[in-house]
Amino acid sequence: MINHVDGRPIQDKPLVNVAMPNLFEDWSTGVIDGATWGTLVVGAATVSVAPSATTRGNNNVELATTVAGLQQAQMYSQDPWENGAGSFDATSGIINFTLEFELAFDVVADIEEASAFFGLSATQADTRASNNIIGVGVSGTDAISITDAAGAETTNILTGLVDDAWHHYRIQIWNSRVVFSVDHTIVQIHTTNLATTPMFLNFNYENDNASGNLAYLANISAGYQRYPEQILV
Repeated sequence: MINHVDGRPIQDKPLVNVAMPNLFEDWSTGVIDGATWGTLVVGAATVSVAPSATTRGNNNVELATTVAGLQQAQMYSQDPWENGAGSFDATSGIINFTLEFELAFDVVADIEEASAFFGLSATQADTRASNNIIGVGVSGTDAISITDAAGAETTNILTGLVDDAWHHYRIQIWNSRVVFSVDHTIVQIHTTNLATTPMFLNFNYENDNASGNLAYLANISAGYQRYPEQILV
């Protein structure tokens, strides 16, 4: 039941969510589905599916930069997703969008912090340096939360990073806030600099000039729930 702040019922019916599109990707087929994902590589970088000693579950995608020299390996969704940061309108109701993924790095020290980014972006080719992004970046040996709206940013530390160590990240966007969780624990909540444009899933890895390196990506899920406006008024 939904109540006023004084306890009086607004409407004597349960809050029922409306099923909406969702995605789960574990690459169990052993290939990257071109209808779902696009890729971009610069230099000798590669994007491929591979089981390995660091596999999380079935298979993982390797965003690989094989030699030194600011190479880029990027995978992005072919279609954008509605961003729930706008929280409520008469057409959409309340939207709760959630993106989850698991991520590890071969050598943390070799990540190019200015470009590496994992989350949501306004265009498919965006990087950490772009405007209107929501997701996880890297600063030194820490993963950081990022929300950027038209170039104004909010960032916070999420967790320390260790070579070849997996972390599970969850990004929930709803009610004019973005909630970042690491390994199933809420770590940061952003309420400022929230872009509201539809966004693409975007996983962009770039190495610095030191050497080749890999980012391992596993078990991506994305989807949203919508609570109908007519139930809430």
